[in-house]
Amino acid sequence: MRNLRRCVAQFRRQRADLCRKERPLGDTGNLTGTYTSGTRVCDLKGTVVLATPASAKNLYVVDVEPSVSPQPGNTGCALSTGVPHKGYAAIRFAPVDGAIVVNSNTRYLRTLLMVARTGTGGYFMTQMSRQ
Repeated sequence: MRNLRRCVAQFRRQRADLCRKERPLGDTGNLTGTYTSGTRVCDLKGTVVLATPASAKNLYVVDVEPSVSPQPGNTGCALSTGVPHKGYAAIRFAPVDGAIVVNSNTRYLRTLLMVARTGTGGYFMTQMSRQ
């Protein structure tokens, strides 16, 4: 248990250092990606900005507008298209291999975890990673 606590504390320090040094999204940023629910695929386009400009906090404001993706086999978009989806996001480091128990050799993938209101009373949650 002590080793796990030490590992978690080390991970938090590393994450804080990475967020401060890299500024992965900066004060302004463009967001592009896809949201998939079964055979329904949406293209996402929008902006991601720091909730507190020029801060090192890991909280971003997201403004996304989904559209139907032209991918083959797509049966439509699971989100409301043409309606702005607004919410929040945070950068999350997840083990590349999906492991629950981590050690000093574990490699991490930086992802953007976001939750937004759909504009029609619902919400969506997704985690995006750079491909």
